[in-house]
Amino acid sequence: MSWIHLVQAALAATAVGVAVRQLLARYRADTLHGATYCTALETIATHAGREAAADFARRLPPGPFTDLTRQALAADPEAPVLHDELCARQYDGVLPLRSLARMALPLAFLGGILQLSAAFGGGQGLIALQRGLAEHIALQSALLAFSIGVGTSLFSAAAAGLLQRRGREQVAALGAVMRTAANLR
Repeated sequence: MSWIHLVQAALAATAVGVAVRQLLARYRADTLHGATYCTALETIATHAGREAAADFARRLPPGPFTDLTRQALAADPEAPVLHDELCARQYDGVLPLRSLARMALPLAFLGGILQLSAAFGGGQGLIALQRGLAEHIALQSALLAFSIGVGTSLFSAAAAGLLQRRGREQVAALGAVMRTAANLR
């Protein structure tokens, strides 16, 4: 294993860490589904009144939807600011993952080229004594470098796509919560 493999492994570990942390934050923290929450809020407001809907929002655990609803129902002038902050926060982690995906692919090609260049050197020490061993080891190392790089790039791009899709869903749900709360005032 050479230094290029270690650099690629560090890049892959970083990508996995960022992706897992961001995906867990998106899917675990948002226990409420935005559309279901809006429907429940509208139904409660229609049948029991605005105060019952506000009480419903107060009783739920803190989260993006409930915090936004509480501020919007209280006619807090900071509600649009909170909405904008929550919408901006939904895309955290997408840019670092895209950057990691863009770095991993050139590093894969660079690693493959560096490892293949060892085959043309003929090997050193005992490796040079066995015919074809230097080429065989160089091809294995080049394939490993290329595989790590391409795998990291694909993983990072897929995780960024998941985060972006979840971010769009959450932004739409936050907009629906804002509209629902505005209709209840």
